[in-house]
Amino acid sequence: MSPRERIFEARLRPEVHDDLKNLPTHRLRKIAVFRIQNLIYGDERGRELIGTAEPDLTGCRRLYFDEIPKLARWRIVYRELPACRPGTLPVIQILAVGPRAHMDVYERAALRLGLLSREDMS
Repeated sequence: MSPRERIFEARLRPEVHDDLKNLPTHRLRKIAVFRIQNLIYGDERGRELIGTAEPDLTGCRRLYFDEIPKLARWRIVYRELPACRPGTLPVIQILAVGPRAHMDVYERAALRLGLLSREDMS
């Protein structure tokens, strides 16, 4: 069996490391990292965010995860970017990892993209 090949390069915003550390359980952290790896290898793809709510994150995607089957309380918000130069892989840029509750993860992603200011956050 040949090793899997990445179809994306991963780039995590520096704050995402803290997002992962701040997940409440070790199991959630492992699940989040596993799901990010699935994105890099093309094993799954999140749903598009299409600007139906504020903040408007059109062009980004969300991937649900949870440690309890059939729940989806947590999100990975990311965007797919083209390759920087010929011969390199396109990029998965992880913007935020965190709870869906109160739009938290979406607000953090928008803040990190410069689409929202701290004063705008609920």
